[in-house]
Amino acid sequence: MKSLKFFAVMAIVSVALLGSSHALPVEETGSISGVVHPADAMAIVEATYYGEVVASVEADPTTGEFTLDGLQAGTYDLVITPGGGEYESKTVSDVTVDAGENKDLGDLYLE
Repeated sequence: MKSLKFFAVMAIVSVALLGSSHALPVEETGSISGVVHPADAMAIVEATYYGEVVASVEADPTTGEFTLDGLQAGTYDLVITPGGGEYESKTVSDVTVDAGENKDLGDLYLE
């Protein structure tokens, strides 16, 4: 029962924080895209701003393609975490996003 109450509170807080009608128009935000290799690594791609995750997406398991949309202009670190233990995480530092633009990082290889 305690976990149900916790879930309910977290859902309300999430809606309050994320469900705001103050979302930035698309032309005021930018995006980061790229392709994670190997695609079957089932990678999660996160954009962090001063160490806090601000956006996250799973790379396509067939193509490795990903896009992180709705990012405010600024400089981010990109953290790519594979789904299994076969590959190591990779960080791409200082990725600059400009409003209204997509920053294409091209091919990103996990080792």
